[in-house]
Amino acid sequence: MPNLTFFVMFGKYNITITMLKILKPILLKFFSSSAIKQLIVDLLRTICKQTSNDVDDKAVDFLEKQLFPGKTFS
Repeated sequence: MPNLTFFVMFGKYNITITMLKILKPILLKFFSSSAIKQLIVDLLRTICKQTSNDVDDKAVDFLEKQLFPGKTFS
């Protein structure tokens, strides 16, 4: 992480804080969308297929049920 004193001296600290305030709601909305949640579940499921145990598969199933409570799973 860069030295914050450098940013404060040159006024870049205020720009960084302002940009974070602008980007935070956009990113939170993006990551809370259904498509992104499904992408994360699919990526985790693909990673879990590479292992030989069932614990991680059950963890992904649990996560999917928590992210999509009204959805029926096969």
